[in-house]
Amino acid sequence: MLAGKVPFQLLNISPANQSLAYAPDAYNKMNYLEFVSDHYVGFNMTQSFNVFF
Repeated sequence: MLAGKVPFQLLNISPANQSLAYAPDAYNKMNYLEFVSDHYVGFNMTQSFNVFF
């Protein structure tokens, strides 16, 4: 990993969701502007049992 300074304009503010409702495209229960990064990886998984249970 490279260490150095990144200009503020190139930083990414991760999408946050402070409400109790689930938002699939945001990090739930995270405050707004709480996490800022220059790169990140996200993972989203949906599992369906096709009414097996």
